[in-house]
Amino acid sequence: MSEKTLIRVALNGIVYWIDNLTGNCYTYSESPVFIGTLVKDPFEPKTLHIQLLPNWKEIMDAEMAKI
Repeated sequence: MSEKTLIRVALNGIVYWIDNLTGNCYTYSESPVFIGTLVKDPFEPKTLHIQLLPNWKEIMDAEMAKI
């Protein structure tokens, strides 16, 4: 069985933490905040994309306001 690991990914100045078991993507200030999931590219199976929630920007703004 695999061990849960959070993988840090930085894209376009935003840091995401990705759960290697579920593919869930989080941002952190004091605790994890769910913002999306990883999805496989249908045309390039080795390529993954982060599919963000529709309100991800508001979530990120609220998290940044806490800092």
